[in-house]
Amino acid sequence: MPATAADPCFVLGMHRSGTSYLTGILEEAGLWLGEVTRVSTFNAKGNRESPPLMRLNDAVLAANGGSWHCPPEGAVTWSLEHTTRRFQQC
Repeated sequence: MPATAADPCFVLGMHRSGTSYLTGILEEAGLWLGEVTRVSTFNAKGNRESPPLMRLNDAVLAANGGSWHCPPEGAVTWSLEHTTRRFQQC
């Protein structure tokens, strides 16, 4: 059965694990990614990440005393604002 716009597809992985490569292949094969970064400072071919979701992730990390390069210690919590933003993004 073909995928529909309601069928989400997630590519998860650590940095340098091939997620950008895999996502690029999926896009070339016809997977619609929506608004994603196709060119970036650190990856000339783009990382295929959603800028609004990247900003949300950064906000959640910052609210918990961390960042992408310095994760917070302990449990990460989402505020009601973060949860609301998450459902507005997808």
